[in-house]
Amino acid sequence: MSFRIDPRLPLTGEVRRILAEEIGKALAHLDAASSRPEQALHKCRRRLKNVRALLRLVRSADETFCDTENQCYRNVAGLLAGPREATALIETIDRLAASFPKESAGDELGAVRDRLVAHQQELHEGSGLEAAIGAATAACEEGLKRIESLTLPDQPEQAADVLADGARSTLRRARKALDKARLVMPGVNGYQATRMLIND
Repeated sequence: MSFRIDPRLPLTGEVRRILAEEIGKALAHLDAASSRPEQALHKCRRRLKNVRALLRLVRSADETFCDTENQCYRNVAGLLAGPREATALIETIDRLAASFPKESAGDELGAVRDRLVAHQQELHEGSGLEAAIGAATAACEEGLKRIESLTLPDQPEQAADVLADGARSTLRRARKALDKARLVMPGVNGYQATRMLIND
């Protein structure tokens, strides 16, 4: 997460402020995605992850609002997943080629990359990308309006309890994910598995 909650200020105002900032930045990236989709979609999805992380952090104070909004932004991220994943696959092929130049000197990797680039161009040039950006923009704009309906405990002790509950829940989820990662990737150490989970 790349935001800070100021404990000296009311929790409701802080969370509303951060949500507005993160959604606003996501909207700016969506605006840029029409002309530069490769990086803008990735940056937008990262902002949406921050929004969802904050909603999970304060969920215990208003489960209905947080669950509804979390689902909304999960759906928005899903709209953008295909075009972003197409770019990520090309980036992966490029990293493989750079890391193993001798092994990738043949035409096989180049042919795979060419097919991935063609697929990416289809996704980016078709009407589907614009429709996804439009739907994501509309959902984020509506979400900005709903922020004002969020009310959290503002007394310091109660606010601290909400944040502590959220932190405990996040740690439980992280432990479960780490255990699952260790089952799937037994040779991976805790640090590596944690980095993979953070970047997921």
